[in-house]
Amino acid sequence: MKNKIYQIYQNICFLILVLIVLLFETTFSFCQEEDKENSKAIIHLVKEGDTLAKIAYKYYSDGKKYPIIAKANRIKNPHKIRIGNVLIIPNLPLELPETISVTGSSMSLTQFQPIEVSSGPFVWRKETNNAFPANEKLLFEVSWKFLTIGYATLEVRGIENVGDRPAYHIVNETRSTPFFDKIYKVRNMYESWIDTESLCSLKYSENAYEKDEIKTKTVLYDQINLKYSVVGKEESGDIFPWIHDAFSSLYYIRTKELEVGKDYSIDVNSGDKSYPLIVKVLGREKKKVPAGEFECFILEPHVKEGTGIFKSSGRLWIWVTADQRKAPVMMRSQISIGSITARLKSME
Repeated sequence: MKNKIYQIYQNICFLILVLIVLLFETTFSFCQEEDKENSKAIIHLVKEGDTLAKIAYKYYSDGKKYPIIAKANRIKNPHKIRIGNVLIIPNLPLELPETISVTGSSMSLTQFQPIEVSSGPFVWRKETNNAFPANEKLLFEVSWKFLTIGYATLEVRGIENVGDRPAYHIVNETRSTPFFDKIYKVRNMYESWIDTESLCSLKYSENAYEKDEIKTKTVLYDQINLKYSVVGKEESGDIFPWIHDAFSSLYYIRTKELEVGKDYSIDVNSGDKSYPLIVKVLGREKKKVPAGEFECFILEPHVKEGTGIFKSSGRLWIWVTADQRKAPVMMRSQISIGSITARLKSME
C-alpha cells in the first residue's frame, strides 16, 4: 500500500511542475508532406512564424537538420529568413538539382529571388509583451480527486541582467502539503530568465528537493551562436533560433493574440533535445476557481509519444484568461491515476 502511495504521489509531484511549465518534454504533430518524386527537390514558401528549424522538422522530422536548408539556400544567418521568400528543400543527402518541379513545370534555381540575409552584426528580434508585468504572483492549489496534495506559485520577480541583456526573472516554486511531506516531501524551485526584447530564454535553473534527494542544474542559452551549455559540466549542444526552456514557453504563449481554432508553435529545449511544440486553442468558456470566475481560452498541447510522465496516454488542458493578461487559472491532466487539477487561488 505504501509503495502505491509513493507511486501516486511521485506522479503528482512531477505533474505539479508539468502543469506549471506547460509541457515538459512535449512536441506537436506536424502534417508531414511527402516528396513523391525523390529525384527532385521541393520548395517552401516562407510564411509568418516560420523558422529554419520548424521547416526542417516539417520536411525531415528533425529540426536539427536546418543547416542543410541553410546551406542549400546560401543563408549565412539562420535567424533571418523573410516572409515570401522561396526556399529549396533538398533531399537527403544534400543534392541540389539544376531545376525543380513546381506544379508540373520546371524552373531554374536562378529564377528564384535570392534569400536576403544580413552580413552585419547580430540583431535581436523584437517581440511585444502586454501580458505580464515585471512583478506578478499566481498561487495554485493542486488536487487529486478530493485531496489537496500541494501548492505551486508562478512569479515574475522583476527584471535582472543576464550578461548585458535585461531579462524577466520568472520563478516556479512547488511544495507538498504537510500530510504528504511524510510520504514524499517536495520543495522545488525552477527559474527562467526571459529576454525582455526578444522574449526567448537566456538562462534556466532548477533546484529540486524530492524524497531527501537534491538535484540542481543551470543552463545558459547563447542565442547569438545557437548553443546551450550546462554550468559546471562538460555538456553543451546546438539549439534552434529563439529557443525557449519549458518554463518560459508558458509565458511566451501568454504574449500571443490567441484565436479559437488556431495552433501556436514554440521551439523548446529540454536537456539535450530541442523540438518544436504546438498548442491548440480549442475554444472559450467561463471557469470558476477559488480566485474568482473568468472568461477563458481552453488550450491543449500535444504530448510527444514515449516522453514525459504522460507517455502516450496523458492529456493536458490549460485555461487562460481571455483578456490581455492570458493568465493561467486552471490546468487539468487526465492520466492513468485519474484527473489532477491545479486551480488559481490568488493573483497579485
